[in-house]
Amino acid sequence: LAATGGSREVVVLLDQSASMGYGDRWQRARDEARRVFASLNAGDRATLVLFGRNAEETIRATADRGRLEAALDAATLTSGGTRFGPALKLAESILSGSTLQRREAVLISDFQKTGWSGSEDVHFGEGLTLTPVSVATEAVVNVAVPSVTFARSTFSNQER
Repeated sequence: LAATGGSREVVVLLDQSASMGYGDRWQRARDEARRVFASLNAGDRATLVLFGRNAEETIRATADRGRLEAALDAATLTSGGTRFGPALKLAESILSGSTLQRREAVLISDFQKTGWSGSEDVHFGEGLTLTPVSVATEAVVNVAVPSVTFARSTFSNQER
């Protein structure tokens, strides 16, 4: 159970993988992050972590909403895939080191299944809260092309 009352240490994990560029996912994801930043009270601190294949701490443990908003505005999508493990491990490390009473991570993603292998070995200890926020659209299904083969042939002295 998370503590109620007291200052919060919040880590916003924002998925910037290629799939977040589908439709309005990226805009909705950044809007969700802005909502978290708007909820900060005096004494609260927030960290913005951008992740795709790897996780990168963009702004660390600040109460400065202006800096958080600027980092969010500067964030861009990557062409890579999603891996949740590095982002969750970074959040766990930041939250475990915090002295604030309430420690929580907010994971904003479209939750691509390929982002989780099951071998990540991530453990949020007692008192740490993880809130998933999905920006996926229900009607969309994943489509993959497992392989492509190119073949050459000659027809009427022309290569195809």
